[in-house]
Amino acid sequence: MKRAARLLCAQKTPQGRAGARLGAVLSIVLASGGFEAAAAYDAEMVWGRVGAATQYKTYIRFVQGVGPAPTQPTRVISTSASALPETADGRAYFAVRDLPLGPTAVFSVAAVADGEESLRSNEMRLTYEQVANYIDSDGDGLLDSEEDTDLDLVVDPGETDSRKADTDGDGLTDRDERVRTGTDPTRRDSDGDGTSDGSDACNDIDRDGFGSSPSGTSSCRYDNCPYVANPYQADADFDSTGDACDPCTNVGGFQDAPQGAARITLRRVLRDTAPGDDLLKFRGSFSLPTNISFATLDPLTEGKRIVVEGADGSIIVDAELPPGELGDGPDRSGWRASRTAFKYVDRSDEPISGIIKVVIKDLGRRMPRGVLVKVNGVKGTYRVTQAALPVRVAIVLGDSGASRAGACGEATFTAARCATSGGRRIVTCR
Repeated sequence: MKRAARLLCAQKTPQGRAGARLGAVLSIVLASGGFEAAAAYDAEMVWGRVGAATQYKTYIRFVQGVGPAPTQPTRVISTSASALPETADGRAYFAVRDLPLGPTAVFSVAAVADGEESLRSNEMRLTYEQVANYIDSDGDGLLDSEEDTDLDLVVDPGETDSRKADTDGDGLTDRDERVRTGTDPTRRDSDGDGTSDGSDACNDIDRDGFGSSPSGTSSCRYDNCPYVANPYQADADFDSTGDACDPCTNVGGFQDAPQGAARITLRRVLRDTAPGDDLLKFRGSFSLPTNISFATLDPLTEGKRIVVEGADGSIIVDAELPPGELGDGPDRSGWRASRTAFKYVDRSDEPISGIIKVVIKDLGRRMPRGVLVKVNGVKGTYRVTQAALPVRVAIVLGDSGASRAGACGEATFTAARCATSGGRRIVTCR
């Protein structure tokens, strides 16, 4: 799927003659493009017209980005001013076709009037890291940034090939394997039974007698927990996720956060694909089941797990915070406890999933068996796509045994309760 990146050249001051500098502020927004697979992309430039201009020159130079060195150093494209389409507010726009992936493209524009060329506008850079979140080079339904997750144009272990729709050659596209069949898009035979995934009548990855059938002819029933053995397909809360892999066995939905009692904000996500600088903030309250009270919680010996799952089944966060008391030293991390609260702090250079602080507070005086949970993350890499919205948050107040016992809560947001802002770099669900 090829998409066009639109470069907005928002003119600062009106320019009436070509000899003046084109005062422009360049930014990037998503614009619709074609839907064919392509190893290149289009950029749409937009600028305020110069009244006397009869021609515009678009300058593009290519510098080293990721991958091999650019084979084309520059492009200069001259276009008649009268031939350029015009926006409703009078600006000109121009599409630059087939820009190579990998090199950084640097754009500027100049106006020509009476044979005199203006000074060029300020420059706009488009890096592979930016455009990879808009394009699908191999047409498999996954953006390049979802396949080349570290954005280096190298197929690393665990990644699929953004230039090849079927990385493992088993007859299923990479997206089908991730989303529809639950098989491994990097392994031709996910369950190791000698039959290719695309032809297998029962892909039983965890060998529990249940699986999926990408071929369309099934010899086994659907597995509600495809990667963890769940031989009886137990699903106590009937949420279609088996108990063996369900982060919160929330029977009857009694541990659901009431509407309005939970909020999650993810910053520097979606269009911002730079790793290691994403922010997460969650606050939510829910009630524990009748067999559990705040006094029985013990994250100092059991730890805690935080899961943020996308609507498409993607896992955005799965952080298991270890048990242990907060100690001394510059890299200390761990838990502190009081009669009414637990607090986790991680001041190390590489906090787990970027999470630096967690607070669990007893709300028993205000709501029966109620707990408030607050989570702060500042150095995470949270892969969020539009298909992942709305998200679901599960908080486990302990280990896997605590989860099965019901020491957990969930916040499930609807599409109407999730919004994007900040140029599609911030997600807020409430």
